[in-house]
Amino acid sequence: MHHFFGTKDGLFAAAMELPFDPSALLPTVLGDTLDGAGERIARTFLTVWDATPEQAPMLNLLRSALEHQAAADMLREFLTSVVLRALAERMTGPDAELRASLVAAHVIGIAVARYSLRLEPVAGADVDTLARLVGPALERYLSPG
Repeated sequence: MHHFFGTKDGLFAAAMELPFDPSALLPTVLGDTLDGAGERIARTFLTVWDATPEQAPMLNLLRSALEHQAAADMLREFLTSVVLRALAERMTGPDAELRASLVAAHVIGIAVARYSLRLEPVAGADVDTLARLVGPALERYLSPG
């Protein structure tokens, strides 16, 4: 496994046919400080989705997780153990795990509105505009108070 995929995260990305390894993006997205991380998270999330032709692998993963418990369990385990844990460990204050999960819930909701429902004007907005508008909401989850 390590020879072909490097890590469990790499295996997950390959199994889900994701065009990227989410855990590889985390250091850049989180940066040295969480100041401004809300906008970086939104921008990176949207840029990756927009750069993936038809968003098929990620939409399939999301749809599978909504329809099949096994897929939901696998996605939840990955998000919890790799993405949310890394984010919560960087956060200060109470309820860090809950706040990290709210970041995920927010961006997943944006993915559903933009890429699945194609809800306008969210679907047609450029990445910079959405990142600018969504960033402060994510910052609220990232800050302790």
